[in-house]
Amino acid sequence: MKRLSAIPLNGKYFSECRIPPSYNPLIKHICTDSRTCTANSLFFAIEGLHVDGHDYIPEAIQRGAVAVVHSKELTYYDSALAYFRTDRIRTMLSFLSAEFYDNPQKQLTCIGVTGTDGKTSTCEFIWQLMNLLHVRCGLIDTVHMDDGSKCIPSPYRQSTPEPTELYPFLSQCRKNGLAYVVIEATSHGLSDECARLKDIEFSAVVFTTVSSEHLEFHKTLARYIDAKFNLARQLVKNGHIVSARDFPYLESLKSIAPKHARFATYALDSSSDCDLAAVTLAHDLYSRTCRINTQDHVEIPFGPGFFTRNMLGAALAVSQLLSIQVDKICSLFNQLKPIEGRFALQRFQLPFSIIIDFAHTPDAFEHLFSEIRSVLNKGRMIALFGAAGERDASKRKPMGTVASRYCAALFLTDEDPRKENSAVIINDIIQGIPEESQTEVYVIFDRRMAIAKALRYCKAGDILLLLGKGHEHTIQYASQTVAWNESDVLEEEVERLLLEKDQ
Repeated sequence: MKRLSAIPLNGKYFSECRIPPSYNPLIKHICTDSRTCTANSLFFAIEGLHVDGHDYIPEAIQRGAVAVVHSKELTYYDSALAYFRTDRIRTMLSFLSAEFYDNPQKQLTCIGVTGTDGKTSTCEFIWQLMNLLHVRCGLIDTVHMDDGSKCIPSPYRQSTPEPTELYPFLSQCRKNGLAYVVIEATSHGLSDECARLKDIEFSAVVFTTVSSEHLEFHKTLARYIDAKFNLARQLVKNGHIVSARDFPYLESLKSIAPKHARFATYALDSSSDCDLAAVTLAHDLYSRTCRINTQDHVEIPFGPGFFTRNMLGAALAVSQLLSIQVDKICSLFNQLKPIEGRFALQRFQLPFSIIIDFAHTPDAFEHLFSEIRSVLNKGRMIALFGAAGERDASKRKPMGTVASRYCAALFLTDEDPRKENSAVIINDIIQGIPEESQTEVYVIFDRRMAIAKALRYCKAGDILLLLGKGHEHTIQYASQTVAWNESDVLEEEVERLLLEKDQ
């Protein structure tokens, strides 16, 4: 809690301040949603894609807001309240949230991870490795949150939460005695437009992969990449930058990085000049044996190579940050635990295999399908997926192209249609499937029904991939958000299938 006068609301980014004489209420809460306003709230009226917060200022005041930050001229000002106008409202939301919680990020060593794919896995591996080394570490990513009290499922739909959620979390990390925290840094969170991470300096950052994504927001690939690069721009002096040796924009990254940044690179199955390399000796769906630097036969409890890549990036970041020999860290790989919704092999009494994975980009599809092809014997690959509505539509056609190149059948279904027509989304995917393709295509919008049909399509030796939802617990439609748990629904449909076979 702070008095209004203790919050720097009269800085250079404010074009107008209306404060009643001697008005200095206690601010107990900062919010952007009028429904969460309580007594003594500071309300930010943010203009969004579908909802304009300015329309909800009266409700916010009715619920207890004592001050309002806005970007538009208002038709009415309550003379008993304080108003602050700015054209940098998201920048100010980040700055003032940090100030309100006494800048906890400045008392933490922050580790940021960004990329199109592999962010969450890399975050989780860094967090696990730190804990295996008995270094207490916080975590906030797409799947989990740990403020030092307990690791729990992340309550946020966004991988990088809004500042009003992020700074209370960081404050709690500090109160719980943590010195380190791993933060999944999305392109939205890093962008100047959203500015969720703008006031955080990072001591170490990891870049995984970059391919086209979120162009509905960034508009161009160049702007998307530049948003990612903000993670490097926010590096502390002498901070560490870790990336894959084949990162396609590595030279550009070096050109924009702070002068004293220290680079380290890693590679999978590569003899190229890098700081950490793993050569695969053997692998299947369940595990991989590698030679890593000077260590022979390092056992990795995950089959796909993309997991190994992410583990290398995580190990290198931890090594650089803690000044511990990287070989010692890699020796802990066999103790790493699976990540919910990431290449999750499902165990059922069925003659075919089922994998749940969060893959939802063409690049992720390519890595996933090629990995499975390398160990698949006589069976077929069958994929069930859709694409997010009101999100980057440019990836849908390539997803169809990649999937049809590897799979015998595709079951196209809802992911999160939101307010977009499901048929339009699925048709965009189908447009990427070549006319000469022999892949069978089934369009079943209802995801549960699609899973049921796909299960009955599979034969002995096949691999069924349920893609795009992973760990998520909802499906978003135009009129409602439906509770959803992919593994639970799968289990229920498998039980129905087995009952049919018994009858």
